[in-house]
Amino acid sequence: MFVFQPYALEELATMTATRAGDLKIGQQLYEENEAEYIIFGIEESVGPQANQGRSGAEYAFPAFLSKFLNMQSNAFLLSKKIAIVGSVKAEVSAPELSKSSAVESLDEIVTAILSKYWTIGKKVIVIGGGHNNAYPIIKAIAQQLERPLNVVNLDAHADYRLKEGRHSGNGFRYACEEGFLDQYFALGLHASYNAAYMLEDLTKAGHQFTFFEDYVDGYRDWSQDFQQLSEKFDKSKAAIGIELDLDAIANMPSSACSPSGITLEIARSYIRTLTKSDNWHYLHLTEGAPTDKKEDEIVGKALAYLTFDAIVNKTPNIQKG
Repeated sequence: MFVFQPYALEELATMTATRAGDLKIGQQLYEENEAEYIIFGIEESVGPQANQGRSGAEYAFPAFLSKFLNMQSNAFLLSKKIAIVGSVKAEVSAPELSKSSAVESLDEIVTAILSKYWTIGKKVIVIGGGHNNAYPIIKAIAQQLERPLNVVNLDAHADYRLKEGRHSGNGFRYACEEGFLDQYFALGLHASYNAAYMLEDLTKAGHQFTFFEDYVDGYRDWSQDFQQLSEKFDKSKAAIGIELDLDAIANMPSSACSPSGITLEIARSYIRTLTKSDNWHYLHLTEGAPTDKKEDEIVGKALAYLTFDAIVNKTPNIQKG
């Protein structure tokens, strides 16, 4: 049902608008064996649909590509070696398969791709599709490392639903119960959109979570929590994964869009702070679901900014006048 479509450097170059005097990211890409950062996309929405969400997540990666390739490559990206290896797409519909079975098929191909393209020492950035893909990403990297990952997820939902068949709402439970996920930190959960049993099960499993409303009321501070987690991981040398569900961002076109949420600037701070650590192995930007040209612009540029924030030199050597 799904197929992996690789990208050649020449193909990516045709998507880049060149201009005299400018150097764009699309003009400075590497082959995957040379790259430090491996980017690949997932173009599907069967996972969100299996979780009673809306379609559209299949359009996030193409929207991202058009924006990211045309960002400037300047001192902020000095010496960064980036490869965009391709994307997973739905090849043909398979009506005989349930949506849950289709997600299981997708799990297999995502795990296989990561096992091929990611090696220890590289960073992988996965963009698009539903949050169901957290499970095969965590599984693939944990198997390569031969130890479970610690994962931070900035999200309105914990995605720790029962193992009732694979969908976008239970990837972290599957990863935990199968031994691929160690500690799970869910930040900014919306109190009214997380089932009581999920919160109880998270607590029983020793995972940690915070509520969005505590930040609204001033009991918690985003920057402080991001920094404390970053310092915790630096001290422990734990292998970490970083997750961001775009439905955490207010009014962002996503599979579960909400008028209440964080700003894009808070999301960028989250990425910029957590990726200061050398211990992160993957970043997963998921659930963006544009459905028209305007939403393509919003989601595409948001994903481009967030990806840039993960890769960028945080303190570039730029002379100031």
